[in-house]
Amino acid sequence: MPLTLLSPAGIEAARRTLTGWSVEGQALQRTFTFSDYGATIAFVNAVARIAVEQDHHPVLVVGYDRCEVRWSTHTASGITEKDLSCAKLVDRLTG
Repeated sequence: MPLTLLSPAGIEAARRTLTGWSVEGQALQRTFTFSDYGATIAFVNAVARIAVEQDHHPVLVVGYDRCEVRWSTHTASGITEKDLSCAKLVDRLTG
């Protein structure tokens, strides 16, 4: 079942329910920072578990003390409810 692209107004309304996420091009994006590489990789592994469980995979850009997460639905060419749902799950990781 194809996922439906959200309207710009729908994206903005939903984005306001998230913590620290922004819209960059056709993706929801947030950079998380950590104390060291081990903490960063633990976070990356937790995001990977969410991605596998949801069958929806973000772009992850990983550095020593940070990880940028970008959710977008390629088949819809933009942001869908699935991206918003996954962003909320990632937010729960950092409390």
